[in-house]
Amino acid sequence: MTPDVPPQAPAPYFDHPEQAYDALLEWRRESERLADLRDPLVLGALRVFPDHGDVSKVNNATGLSRSTVRRIVESGGTRRYVDEARFPDVALYGQMLGLESAKITPPASGADEETFIAYKVERTVLHSLSVRIREVVADELELLKLSLDLRREASDLRSGVTETYEAAYEQTPSSLRANAAVAELLERTALQIDQFRLRGEEAFDDLDPALVAEAEASRAADHLQTMIEFTGNERYANAMREGRSVHGTRERDDAASRVLIAARRVTELQAEIAKIRDVLLLEPEDAEVDEEPRVQALQAVVAADPDVREALEQVVGASGLQALIDGKLEDSRWPA
Repeated sequence: MTPDVPPQAPAPYFDHPEQAYDALLEWRRESERLADLRDPLVLGALRVFPDHGDVSKVNNATGLSRSTVRRIVESGGTRRYVDEARFPDVALYGQMLGLESAKITPPASGADEETFIAYKVERTVLHSLSVRIREVVADELELLKLSLDLRREASDLRSGVTETYEAAYEQTPSSLRANAAVAELLERTALQIDQFRLRGEEAFDDLDPALVAEAEASRAADHLQTMIEFTGNERYANAMREGRSVHGTRERDDAASRVLIAARRVTELQAEIAKIRDVLLLEPEDAEVDEEPRVQALQAVVAADPDVREALEQVVGASGLQALIDGKLEDSRWPA
């Protein structure tokens, strides 16, 4: 018999209070994120509705009262508007942030701990931003959401307060300085994304042209490498990129690529097998002086256990097994 199910969703189970508190914090963050999105969406919608400023449409869609919509309009007097749909190459901007991260030089030896932490934080944040931007879809609303998220994250960092189940605690002065540096990077990135939304490709003019060119070259190299992985080698990759065939037909080029890819895979597997074999003889770094060497231990178990002997032959071949039994492994290495 099916038990009675109440119309409301059952409340969740939490393993401990901290987990419950974190879930509530996550709900608050998501609510704040949606609240950040409300005003821009309402103002943008009012511009595009057939009856300009049609408050009833906003009211029907959102449930917001007319007075709330009017307050949003009144408070948005200085807000800039995106006038047309643009699809800027924001992934290229992400590539630039990745290069910027890689170019940050480490502090000199003897630098204090705070300087070293600041270096690590900046590199890590720029790399993270690079990944986030390259993953976002070049869509107006997605870019808007990313910009708002970055601003919210920066605001949280600048507050200097971290909420926990036990209590809210204030950051130390050094943590506040690190947070401020991260917040500045987040805000800088949010402003640049807004420029892409407002001006499209023209916003690249604000950035270092040498870094833009380097990012374009880096991305082209990454794309070529992806094509090589797909086709087998650079010659076939270039042919596909240029829309031509090496052997006259797509079917023949595909056949050649399958062979090249298979050969590369075999080479990779052979290298992996070699590593597996080497581990069998590799002495642990923390081995004690009086411990039995691995070669001797392996010789003993191979002599005593036919299952191990058969398994080892599968791994190193008959010649390797015999070399171990005869004690003829040169430099504790398996024969080629």
